[in-house]
Amino acid sequence: MTDNCADATTKDARCLRRARQKSRDSAALCRVRHGRYDFDGSRLRVEFGRGKRDGGAPSRSGPGPTGNNRIYIEGLDNYTSWQDLKDFARRAGHPVFTDVFHDRGGKVGVVEYKNRDDVYEAVRSLDGAVLHDRRVRVVEDRGGRGGGGGGGGGG
Repeated sequence: MTDNCADATTKDARCLRRARQKSRDSAALCRVRHGRYDFDGSRLRVEFGRGKRDGGAPSRSGPGPTGNNRIYIEGLDNYTSWQDLKDFARRAGHPVFTDVFHDRGGKVGVVEYKNRDDVYEAVRSLDGAVLHDRRVRVVEDRGGRGGGGGGGGGG
């Protein structure tokens, strides 16, 4: 019998007890450590993460990328964040994933929408729109473009 709780053959009482104990230990640690650390004149908050994604990285903007219903937004300024991009993308529909990265000397955003109709609306209504005082270009992903590195995770 292995010690991996994710293995279907090991879901027994001992595995469940270990998982519950780890949860209690984590909660106790958060209570004990919260507000005890000083960083540059401010108290640090210690709390549980708000979600997991592949590799344990925190989830930033919903589910991870699927490669479906994707657009690229070119011409972003260097200060545009994935949060700014998601707010901008909401003008055309329901974005489920956003990220920004540097590609070919400029900053580019990637947005995945919930459905195909939102992609068409984004290309129609956001192409040429202004984001942070810059006119951006919206291009539908047709499967031929590779993404850049992650712009802060999730990509």
